[in-house]
Amino acid sequence: MINIFSNSADTSIDFVLDWLEYYQVPYKRHNPNTFFSNYPTLSLAKSNWENELFWYYKWNNDQKQKGLMGNTILDKGIQKKMVKEKEILFSIYWKNLPIKNTINHPDDANVDKYTQLIQAKDIGLNISNTILTCKKIDVLNFCKENKEIVTKNFNSGFFIHSENDTFCNYTTILKETDIQNLPDTFFISLFQEKIEKQFELKIIYIDGVFYPVALLPENKDTDIRRFKNNMTFPHEIPSDLSSKLRLFMDKLNLSYGTIDMIFNKNNEYIFLEVNPSGQFLGYSNLCNYGIEEKIAIFLKKRLNELNYEKK
Repeated sequence: MINIFSNSADTSIDFVLDWLEYYQVPYKRHNPNTFFSNYPTLSLAKSNWENELFWYYKWNNDQKQKGLMGNTILDKGIQKKMVKEKEILFSIYWKNLPIKNTINHPDDANVDKYTQLIQAKDIGLNISNTILTCKKIDVLNFCKENKEIVTKNFNSGFFIHSENDTFCNYTTILKETDIQNLPDTFFISLFQEKIEKQFELKIIYIDGVFYPVALLPENKDTDIRRFKNNMTFPHEIPSDLSSKLRLFMDKLNLSYGTIDMIFNKNNEYIFLEVNPSGQFLGYSNLCNYGIEEKIAIFLKKRLNELNYEKK
């Protein structure tokens, strides 16, 4: 049995499930809306999951508890407590699983971008100049040292939904006038040198194999996600870069992820980050990679290896 942990709204996983059905591989999909109402009984005496595989893809525990939909101080307090309890229960569940039965364990899949950059630099990947600070003076000095700088999340992005709108954050260029308007201290943020790029790369990684996608953005000065008219085509990366990226993914214990890079004006590949929950379907379709089938084949292979070890 393959257990896949993904948000219910993530339709890309549906295509992976179609291929699992085609290959007659048993699976079960878990999402935050149903998982905790069917939470398995845990026992210290024995493990019930020796022959099962578990893939952590995408998860959001911030789901309201049914029956507690009011706006009183008590209801809001209990809701907040329940979200925290679910986080702990989810962690307990994964800590009870044999590590060899897991793909992208949550402890490995939630590494922040700054730590990723440290790991990437240690392996020999090119990275951009980066600081993590809460001080205006340090940002001003950093801006003077680099031609242009950007700011972005140092962890995963976020979305805020209202009745009529959805708000999200993007990588944003900061000018010196923007920095001058900051208070002397602010919430800790990540700042990076802005890279002059020829194109961006989304590299989908599955069990040691890379599927690179080159993106020529409509506007090279801003976050590529802001625009829809981006040229997209398959790309071949050098073997030495593949070797370093493979080492990087092994170091993070990740079997799947989408790696973001920039090919700069000096013909250098600059590592930005890896997203263990990165999207694959759109890029798969545009470049005819068939990623959804390749993921299903990889999951089937891992499950077969697991069951072979038990014989």
